[in-house]
Amino acid sequence: MELCDFFFIQHLRYTEEALTPKGLSAPDSAMLLQVMIWELDKSEDWSGQGFNAASRRTSELFGKNHKKVVMPLLFVAIMGKRFGPPFFDSVDILGKDRARARLLGAMAFIGGVSNKQMSKLKKAFDAEDCTALIGSESTS
Repeated sequence: MELCDFFFIQHLRYTEEALTPKGLSAPDSAMLLQVMIWELDKSEDWSGQGFNAASRRTSELFGKNHKKVVMPLLFVAIMGKRFGPPFFDSVDILGKDRARARLLGAMAFIGGVSNKQMSKLKKAFDAEDCTALIGSESTS
């Protein structure tokens, strides 16, 4: 039951440490989550397959390792922990509204993205290169 409790609770218990994978600050993680939302909205596919494609695209845009950086962040944002049942199947079960709410909730928990940073992030997202916006330490 402990692995699947996130399906039945509305408010996950986040920690800043869990939402900041190695090499990322809280603002960096918030920007990754924001781009993830934009990618999902752009494709209009909030299914498990859509999450898979969006997470890989987000990883590419930031030049960060998908498995070591992006996926741990998404696991925590969606499930409240770094482990659980298959992630993309879990997203299918949660559905678009709950998945979006969890991404936004995780962003809010770690402080969100400032207006100034949001403007820079949007420009970088539109240019399809967000690598310069987050920590210079590479985790690729």
